Amino acid sequence: MKKLDVVTDKPNQILVISGASGSGKTTTCALLQFLYPKNYAHIPFDRSRASRPGEFGSRHVDVETMFQKYNDGEYFNIAPVTHNGYAAIRTADINQAFADGKAAVIEFPLEQIDILEKTFHKQV
Repeated sequence: MKKLDVVTDKPNQILVISGASGSGKTTTCALLQFLYPKNYAHIPFDRSRASRPGEFGSRHVDVETMFQKYNDGEYFNIAPVTHNGYAAIRTADINQAFADGKAAVIEFPLEQIDILEKTFHKQV
């Protein structure tokens, strides 16, 4: 494995791992945190559907609760994903990574990356 280090002296960095469903986004995020624990924090996301067998890196939250938390400012973003569900990233998790001096590593589905890009100009 080639050494990957994108952390610079700039604070509050977010590293987005994007790809199609099943392409290894969660595994890549988890490996970055495992191999470089001083630099990276893998940020789990909440999803509106239950996890499938073998899935990790997410928490199940019902849709109504997700939208309430988003409206209350508890989520950094919320977006539709494959399989007619939603995924959201908790603002507190991003802030904790920043407080720890780490880059926040998040995963996001490729087909919804434009939604995430719109989030960055007004958040964090």
